[in-house]
Amino acid sequence: MALRRMNFKLFIFLIITSLSLVVFYNNHTFKVNIVLVKPDIINSTLKFQPETLVRNTLSTPSLSTINLVIALPDLSKTSPMALEKLQEFLQTVIILTRRELHIHVITPASSFTNLSEVIRIINELLNDWRYQYKIHVRSLETTTKDIAKELHKLGEDLEVAEVVAEHILLSTLHLAFPDIDKALYVDWTMQIEEDLTHLYEMFSFFNSSHLVAAVHQQTPKYAKMLQLYKQKHPLSPFGDPPPNGKPGINTCVLLLHMSRMRRQDVYKDMIRSSALRALQAKYQLEKEMDDADFLSFLSFEHPRCVYILSCHWNFQLKTEEYTEKAEKKYQQCHGHKFLVNNRDSIDSSVLY
Repeated sequence: MALRRMNFKLFIFLIITSLSLVVFYNNHTFKVNIVLVKPDIINSTLKFQPETLVRNTLSTPSLSTINLVIALPDLSKTSPMALEKLQEFLQTVIILTRRELHIHVITPASSFTNLSEVIRIINELLNDWRYQYKIHVRSLETTTKDIAKELHKLGEDLEVAEVVAEHILLSTLHLAFPDIDKALYVDWTMQIEEDLTHLYEMFSFFNSSHLVAAVHQQTPKYAKMLQLYKQKHPLSPFGDPPPNGKPGINTCVLLLHMSRMRRQDVYKDMIRSSALRALQAKYQLEKEMDDADFLSFLSFEHPRCVYILSCHWNFQLKTEEYTEKAEKKYQQCHGHKFLVNNRDSIDSSVLY
């Protein structure tokens, strides 16, 4: 066992001596010089054996490139711990993903300076990696404007369209990336325990009507949020725990079939401001609708459009917001967890 651990450490040490990185800022190549940091950061993120059971049970990956989208807060206002967390996340994703990987980072323009420093460190740590990867950086401001322009083409008022893009950014990303067929979205606070190639392979389970894949919400969030609606519709399964209920969607891990989302008339109708207002009124939502709300309502209204992933792809740690008894009804996930959602368990000062 000790020899196995030593071999794994040697494996990691060899990995961190390689990987070339090209960074794109709005289609311009950005070259950097970097100061080397200790490799212990990487070791701390890999808490599992490199060969896991899932590799024997899932199909052999195809050769297509994986597109991964991540959205970041304003890094000019984050703590140093947040930047370290981001570095660990990106390093782990790159090391574990055994395919060509394109990472699309969306963040406010004010983040670019701090983000470039994070990327500089990664570039030095991971040099001449055998799997090619690229990081494309685009501003949040440009992204929302691009989405708004596409919504405007669908008949939406431009100013209203910008508000829609700000509120349901993840649900409208397909309009910002017109050349991408399929993409993953993973929240940058996730703890990665598995090669994202295997998550990407879940697209092979989509039928012709599936647009999005996600994991169910593992808390009573929507049971609480839809109380007024449930008073009028007591037999509705919306917000109820599995197996018979529909607890809603957690958006920290998403599979987005972007080409279908651009083509599908039902989806194009649902992201219009008039449809969003109708959903908000129907479910008596007492706050501004966000992506989790929108995709949850999509799973309620058009369940054929949403493929539900196993809880292992987004295992949500318990929070203090709900009682343990209440959460236990919603969180029944056993076995190895591939991606662990610890956003609610991280001190907010680390995130922002």
